[in-house]
Amino acid sequence: MDDQTSTKYHFASSSTLLAILDDVESSYDFQKTQKVVKAALRYDPSWWSESFNTQWVKQHERQLNACQALSQIFLFHDDGFLRQMALERLASPLNHPFVAYGLGLRLNDWVPEIRRVAKITFDRCYASTPPEIWEEALWHLLPRSTEWRRWFMQQKHEEVLYSAAANRQEQLQGLVSRLAASRSSGSTTMFRLLARSPNFDRFLPDLALGACQPHVRTLALVSIMEREARWSTGKFERVWHDKVFGRYQDKEIWRTRPLTLDVDIVPILTASLHDRSSLVRRRALDLLTRRRDEDELKPLVQKTLVDLANDPNPAVQGRLDFLRRSQQPGFKI
Repeated sequence: MDDQTSTKYHFASSSTLLAILDDVESSYDFQKTQKVVKAALRYDPSWWSESFNTQWVKQHERQLNACQALSQIFLFHDDGFLRQMALERLASPLNHPFVAYGLGLRLNDWVPEIRRVAKITFDRCYASTPPEIWEEALWHLLPRSTEWRRWFMQQKHEEVLYSAAANRQEQLQGLVSRLAASRSSGSTTMFRLLARSPNFDRFLPDLALGACQPHVRTLALVSIMEREARWSTGKFERVWHDKVFGRYQDKEIWRTRPLTLDVDIVPILTASLHDRSSLVRRRALDLLTRRRDEDELKPLVQKTLVDLANDPNPAVQGRLDFLRRSQQPGFKI
């Protein structure tokens, strides 16, 4: 389904509008589908007049009154009154991930009243909707939510999606499985978002050893070694460098929490030191060097100096050289 085929949905019947959902596959880009849906509900601008606009809204209102299932599509309507009507009439449980995705988007609607209704609808539909529906929707919603700002204003909805992702064990398990298998660039963002919840901690060893993305393996390793989870709040603070000349920098605000996980770090760090990615090996060497004086890691230091002696990566060799010199008597930085 592409943008060209969306023209067939202009002024379409209720059954044709609902057929859009049948074209959405689980792996389909929901943002592209959203554009198709909005195009299906939008009229040709060249036809616009005040009377026509009124007729257009009333026609869609009549369709919604006659077919409650259209509320799934009208979540994306340009008219705010129809979006609110769609939220109020949305049937529970939700039966499609794209509908759950649309409900999540309404939590960041530009109209405050719609955001309030969306929160009520979310609370009404969340518990009864199967976890696999929310899993698919949250996989697309959570990375986008880092760019949302409206819910920081009048209503504190920022924790709604994050808590929803971690409240159900099977739902969180599904998101972590997707994260481990994902090869997309947004994997690190998803990791940071899921790391807000203590329920995520038990998955860290598996991610450190088996995630596809080296950045995800590195983040999991760092979290385990430093015994804390770290994530961005999405907010910034102004840090002045020179007030006289008006020089400042917007610094991102981060939050941390201690891990609830108690795990033997030696096997995980050993595996990371021999990881196939030089990124992970470099970070593992940094962490080992920082804690080289701990008794439980001293044998690993000596073993690493031997095992990585022929590592082909120059950055790894540079770190290894520093670690080797740090073992000599009288070493000073």
